[in-house]
Amino acid sequence: MLGMGKDQWIKFSLNRSYENPYPERELEIYLRPKHTSSVVDWKTAARHVAEDIHESYNNLYVAMSGGIDSEFVAKTFFDLGIPFKPIIFRVSDLNALDIWWAFKWCRDNKIEPVVVDVPIEDWVTRILSISRKYCCRVSVVNGSMSFINDYVIAHGGNLVTGAGFIEYFPDENLDYMTTRSYTWKDSAVHNADGTSKKGYLMHEPDLIQQLSYPTMPFNFLSWTPEIVLSYVYHRDMALDSAANKAKIMNCLPRPKNMGVPGYFFTLHPRASQWVSIKNGIGTTECAYLGTREELLTVLTNGVGNA
Repeated sequence: MLGMGKDQWIKFSLNRSYENPYPERELEIYLRPKHTSSVVDWKTAARHVAEDIHESYNNLYVAMSGGIDSEFVAKTFFDLGIPFKPIIFRVSDLNALDIWWAFKWCRDNKIEPVVVDVPIEDWVTRILSISRKYCCRVSVVNGSMSFINDYVIAHGGNLVTGAGFIEYFPDENLDYMTTRSYTWKDSAVHNADGTSKKGYLMHEPDLIQQLSYPTMPFNFLSWTPEIVLSYVYHRDMALDSAANKAKIMNCLPRPKNMGVPGYFFTLHPRASQWVSIKNGIGTTECAYLGTREELLTVLTNGVGNA
């Protein structure tokens, strides 16, 4: 199996193919910590990740989507005095609402971001190319990230992002995985009777990101077992993910970052091809990792979740 994170501690496999578009296990992700971890406060865990990445990689760029995750990564480097360049992807005005937050953070902190502007048609072409190459259901994020990675590679840099976050389900921010036009439920996070599993998951785009750019330290928020353990331990189970992120990461609350509106992909003649690809392969866009208690056991004992 392939790996991501420090010492490749997160093992994964994307098993879907056009020859076998519905394998029994479409996405497999296993947490395989190499040692036990102790619970530390969130800020300490993030500092350890930032210092480790800074020690191992130079010329850092932080992709800023406008969401809390990427803002927190940038804020951590900034507060520690670790040099980096914010980089923002813009496709016409389709994602203007989201990236407003990223530009605001850069203005507030007097940092000039790199802006990667991409024509809509080039972006749609890239999305379709990635979907076809990896036989994946979700390629919109990866399409955007590919242009950022192209820029960073051309400038001899290393890209860090807020991707790779291990999320809790069910949650109102992940309602699209429960029902999309009342016809689709993600099979990885639902039982056979249709009821929701309750636990943590990782998303398909994280696997595609690692497969596409394996040398980049992209998954800051799951770089080490320690930072995952800290978030799982400190998450208030009475609050949703948006409230938890704002509280734990000490960032202003905001709408869940959703990128380009969904209706674009039904109205744009070529973008609708992506929907056709998506509807013809697979039944899941994530891998279920386990309950809160199971993850705490895995991470504190260093036993692995499979």
